[in-house]
Amino acid sequence: MPTPCPCQTGLPYANCCQPLHQGNTAPSAEALMRSRFSAFTLGLPNYLLASWHPSTKPAQINLDNTLWGRLVIHPQDEPEHVHFSAFFNHDGEWYVQSELSTFCQENNQWFYLAGTPSVAAWQPQRNAPCPCGASKKYKQCCLTR
Repeated sequence: MPTPCPCQTGLPYANCCQPLHQGNTAPSAEALMRSRFSAFTLGLPNYLLASWHPSTKPAQINLDNTLWGRLVIHPQDEPEHVHFSAFFNHDGEWYVQSELSTFCQENNQWFYLAGTPSVAAWQPQRNAPCPCGASKKYKQCCLTR
C-alpha cells in the first residue's frame, strides 16, 4: 500500500507532495502550502527555505521535535491566500496553529511570502477527529495512548 501524503489530500505521497519536494513546480498556492506542511512533517528544511520568497526568507530553519498531525484547509476566495489550521504535538500536548498565509507567484513559481499565525492549546470537543490525522475520533485514538 502506498504511503499517504502527510498533507492529507488522500493521495499517495508519491503522487502529491513528493514531486514538489523533488523540484516540480506547485500549481497553486494551496498546493505549495500543503507541500510545506508535508515538509515540516517530514523534516525537510531545505525545501522549506527553497519555497520561501527571498524577500522574507530566514537564514535558517530549526525543525524541533514537533510531531505534526492533522491539516485543515479553510475556504478562501483569494488564490494568493491560504487559511489553514495545523495540529501538532509538542512535549506530549496537542496544539493548533491557525494561519492566514500569503503567497506570491514569480516566473510561474509560487513562493511562501508571509503568514499571520496564532497558536493555542487544542481543546477537544465531543467526538472530535483525532489531531494526529488518523481517521479515528480522538477518544478512540491518541487519548487512549
